[in-house]
Order: sequence, then C-alpha cells, then structure tokens
Amino acid sequence: MREMCMRQLFKSVIGIFLLIVLPLSPGFAEEMPVPIEVQVPLIMKILTFDRNFEQNFETEVNIGIVYTPEDSSSLEARDSLSGWFEQSAGKTPKTRPVKYIAFAYNTKSGLEQTITSHQINLLYITPGNSEHLKTLLTISQANQIITV
Repeated sequence: MREMCMRQLFKSVIGIFLLIVLPLSPGFAEEMPVPIEVQVPLIMKILTFDRNFEQNFETEVNIGIVYTPEDSSSLEARDSLSGWFEQSAGKTPKTRPVKYIAFAYNTKSGLEQTITSHQINLLYITPGNSEHLKTLLTISQANQIITV
C-alpha cells in the first residue's frame, strides 16, 4: 500500500514539474520553452529518483517520441530529440540503456500497437499533438507509461 502511495506521489511530482516546464495544453502556444538539451537530461535525472525505477525499467528505458507530421514544431522537436539521443548514446540512467523510436500519431490502435511492440515505458509527446492529447494520455495511463 505504501509503495503504491509513493508511486502516485512520484507521478504527481513529475506531473506538476512537467506542467510547469512543458505546457502541452491546447490553451498554450505549442512552443518548447525549455530547449531539448536541458529537458532530456533533466527528465533522465528525475527518472532515477523513482523508487520503482528498477521495476519500471527492468532492462532498458524505451522512449516513444510521438510527433505530428503536419506540424513543423513537432517535426523540429522530433529531430532535436533524435539528435540528442544519438549524441548521448552510452549515457544511461542507473546503468539502463536508453532506446528510442520516433513515430507519427495516426490512429489509437496504431499507437497501442507501437507501444506494445516496442515495449515503450516513457512517452514523449512533441508539440503539435494537442488534437490527440486526450487519447495519448488515456493510453499512456492505461499502460502505466510515464508521459512527458
């Protein structure tokens, strides 16, 4: 019971942090106020404070980068994230290798299939996904995937 409460607290702290740093609400302009070079290392560091890190990321951190092909800011974020992960190959949170896959949001079933087939345990939603945000969050919550 205590472990479940701590997990909820951890998710709440991350959620509050991300609401402050990475506003993705449709009411905001979909910009990235914090550069990728600052966001990603910070997210990776925060993950290591999860008391259930070893359980949540048993063998590796699999990051799914969801982008919208019609949105230039989404494509730019995808490219920046991919570039960061390529340059940072070998950097591992708590010795867990980091793998990523960038994919366009097309359908709900396609998203679920990608999450399952690639064993995604962290979902990064790029700007430009406000139209799909509710579906993305519903699926990530149902699969207990940390979402940023």
